[in-house]
Amino acid sequence: MLRQKTLLTIIFLGLCIRLYTLFNSLDNPNFSILQDDYIGYSLAFKEGLLNAPDFIDSRFFPWYPLLMLGLSSLFSLPLLFSGVLISFFSSILSVFLFWNITKNKLSALLFSLFPPVWFVSSIKIATEPLTVLMLLSSLYLFMKKRFFLAGLILGISTGVRLISVCLIASFIILSFRSVKNKLLPLILGFLSTLSILIIYNKIIFDNIFHQILIYPKIGGASGSSIGLFQLIQDIPRSLDWHQYRIFLSGSFYIIIFILAILILLKYKNKKYIFKISFYWLIFSLAFILIYGPSPLLEEFGRFSIPVMPGIIIGLTVPILLFEKKNAS
Repeated sequence: MLRQKTLLTIIFLGLCIRLYTLFNSLDNPNFSILQDDYIGYSLAFKEGLLNAPDFIDSRFFPWYPLLMLGLSSLFSLPLLFSGVLISFFSSILSVFLFWNITKNKLSALLFSLFPPVWFVSSIKIATEPLTVLMLLSSLYLFMKKRFFLAGLILGISTGVRLISVCLIASFIILSFRSVKNKLLPLILGFLSTLSILIIYNKIIFDNIFHQILIYPKIGGASGSSIGLFQLIQDIPRSLDWHQYRIFLSGSFYIIIFILAILILLKYKNKKYIFKISFYWLIFSLAFILIYGPSPLLEEFGRFSIPVMPGIIIGLTVPILLFEKKNAS
């Protein structure tokens, strides 16, 4: 009963603070509720214009804007409202799932309210909250040995953000010793829903790799690049141009990402969830450093959001182990 009350308190606190932040941000001229033009994508799909040569936002993966469109049509909601609604409730449900995975009130509270880039994304039209929800759903199912369903959700999540493949990569690494019972159903589930994206791309764009091929040309502010090389350029540029806020913010997210990996490296054999999180972070960091936007430093925090549950788990490992030691 006490655990349920703690969970409800954390969720209620996260809910209230998000609503407060949203209503206060609407009057801020520097706040944009649109992370990217997913409304434009939804309308282009509705009007059959996704394949127009000048429609650069066809680089987006489709399931989030199409979910916005479906919710808008079903309940007669403005697209903007349906997009924010998805993000808002995805973030709240993510806290619930994170609690059920970690069973720790401090970790869940930290994940509910931290870091700022994750918190703010939940009041925007952005893919990150929905991606986090789906990744946590898959992680929860994997921990419950529902391997086919875990793979099935990851296949859908890949059609929201490509970085979702990093979680299935970590699952595969940990499933090689049980090919028949774990690996096979996991991959079958993943391919069954990933195939829907492949069919969609073939029908709409006549190219099953459309987003992967077009994003490097027009993604980010100036396309995309090899993330590691981009960071090497971005860090001195931010200092030379006196962009100290960008330098500090980007450095902060890089530091907590790497710190979480180092902590998990030390303790990954203590608990299965630590081992999963370690590989998840490793693959996700490699993904960002290979296939990142240009520039990357100012976007590093946002690109880290899908793996933020793993980062929070890594950062709180010493606390989790301390509590376990005292309880025994």
